[in-house]
Amino acid sequence: MSIIRVHEPDQVHDMHSYKAAITVFLALIFVSVSALVLTLVESARTAGLKYHLEAAADSALDSVFSEYHNELWDRYRIHGYECSDTASAEAEMNSYMETYARVESWMRMDDIRAVNADAAYLTDGGGEWLEQEIVDYMNFGIAENLINIDAADRLDQLRKDLKEADAIQEITNDYAGKTKEALMVEQALTDISRALEELKELKDKAEESLHHGSNGSFQHYTDQMISEIEKTAGEEDGGLVCVYLDGSYELEEELDRIDQEHAGSYSNISSSEGREIVNSVKADYIGYSSEEKSRRTEIEEIYSQLRDDVRAIERSREAADEIEEFEMELAAAADEDDDYDYEAEIQDLWDELAESFSMINIPGLDFEYGVADEQKKGFLEKAKELLSGDLLLLILPEGKTVSQAKLALSDAPSHTSGNSNRSKENRTVIENVLIAEYIARYFSEFTDDTDGPVRYEMEYICAGLDTDRNNLASAAGDVFVIREGMNYLSIVRDGNKRSQARHLAEEIVIGASAGTLTALVPVVECLIIAVWAGAESVVDCRALLDGRKVSLIKSSSEWKLDVHSILSWGENRKLEGSDSGDDKGLDYENYLKFIILLLFGEDRNFRMMDIMQIDVRLKDDGFLIKDCVYGLDMEVTGYVQHLFTAIPVISSETGGFTRAFEIKTEALKAY
Repeated sequence: MSIIRVHEPDQVHDMHSYKAAITVFLALIFVSVSALVLTLVESARTAGLKYHLEAAADSALDSVFSEYHNELWDRYRIHGYECSDTASAEAEMNSYMETYARVESWMRMDDIRAVNADAAYLTDGGGEWLEQEIVDYMNFGIAENLINIDAADRLDQLRKDLKEADAIQEITNDYAGKTKEALMVEQALTDISRALEELKELKDKAEESLHHGSNGSFQHYTDQMISEIEKTAGEEDGGLVCVYLDGSYELEEELDRIDQEHAGSYSNISSSEGREIVNSVKADYIGYSSEEKSRRTEIEEIYSQLRDDVRAIERSREAADEIEEFEMELAAAADEDDDYDYEAEIQDLWDELAESFSMINIPGLDFEYGVADEQKKGFLEKAKELLSGDLLLLILPEGKTVSQAKLALSDAPSHTSGNSNRSKENRTVIENVLIAEYIARYFSEFTDDTDGPVRYEMEYICAGLDTDRNNLASAAGDVFVIREGMNYLSIVRDGNKRSQARHLAEEIVIGASAGTLTALVPVVECLIIAVWAGAESVVDCRALLDGRKVSLIKSSSEWKLDVHSILSWGENRKLEGSDSGDDKGLDYENYLKFIILLLFGEDRNFRMMDIMQIDVRLKDDGFLIKDCVYGLDMEVTGYVQHLFTAIPVISSETGGFTRAFEIKTEALKAY
């Protein structure tokens, strides 16, 4: 018999409550796990969206940078995205990112935009980004063929040698320039000596007139004496002594000025040979100056003596007039008394006055002065004057003409974007050599004989002036300075040439006569060497501008002029010498590259950009290189809606991630 258990109502309710609890528990676990999984998926989606935004930004920026200025690239291999302001760059960027904003998928983003753009223009930082583009381009497959570390060291040493040669030439040339003043001092002494000799002759004639009792002649000659003394030692500035003293003191001051002015230049002379050359020249001029001080003291004494002589002559003139009056009185008395003989008495008076007059001391120059060969000295001075004239006319080859065009620089980068206060160079020797090589490849110079808005482009980079002629004159003048410095060193290092210069100096100063100042010989020798080096440099530069080559350091066989050629040049304005220029050596373009290597980077860069702008404007008249962007850095943002975490069940579990959120990335690119 079966037993049926009847449950109470409360017991049935408890059993059903237990089963529902398990279902709810499982549901809660499912929701929690789903929330976790979907949150992880949402996180992965967010990371993917950021990568998606980065790809969009990079792709859009690449598209923007693909719009570089074609003419600038075709002509100069320089990339530049033309953009006058960052707002335009942002708008261009946004137009390329619209495609990414229209994506209809779980990777959708809204309101993608570029903001806070920062641009680096080619003109920024003194043109450092232009430099970078040039270096990158020149490094692309050609740098290893151009230069290596050893070559860079040699080039750096060569640059230092050129600076040293320039410093030596500048200092010695300044001293040589004062040789003219020294010769003027010697000429002033010669004039004084001649005037004193003339005074002695006049004094002798006046004294003789007294012995003959001729007051008229005496007054005539003494009047000439006073006039000659005033011309020689007059109290006005025009007197010969004053001219001499002014020149002497001025020369001393100028020598002191040269020594002080070039104190800083000595730092560019590192070699013992270079310092020895400069110190030797300096010692020669100091030696002459020392001799000059002692002579100046004697001239000042002569000046005082001549002023005393004027007073003594005046007293003698008055005495002669008194004797003449007395003679007239005696003559009247003699007319009344025929036996009265007064002539012997009067003659005694004239003789007594003559003896007194003879005591007047007309001084002479008791020291060495002047030069022996005035003609050769004149030719040498004329040759020096030619070097001080229009250099371009001297070095321009026969048959060549010079452009007189004026450059349009009113809105050139050097005028509108220059002066970045860049304080130092930030490029290595190799990089500067690459930039100089780039300039030689893409910019013309005089021997290229091109026809464009800027005829002499490399010369403009060297000089930065506003006319073709001035740029050529300046750049060719710099080449002349290089040649002059190297030629000067060639002369002083060559014993034979140095001997020729000394021999010519002795011919001019001493000659076959005595009485000239031997301390003047090395001073004149310095001038001869300077003029000789300059004349040789004129011939060299003519060859370079004619398309020929000249060695940087010339051997004796390459030398074109002998020392006497400079005298012929001064005499007839023609340089007689063999044609300069050979198949070996450096051409004009290479000399310009040396000058460019010595330029301050900012000046070089802006002058390049000036020419680029002028040239590109032939096809794009509104082109401004200051608007050309080298690099862009901007922030790109987009807004994203939560997808998986926005499901209501998950949203309640994750705290309600239902609002859109912002994603940011940085977009950075440079050419």
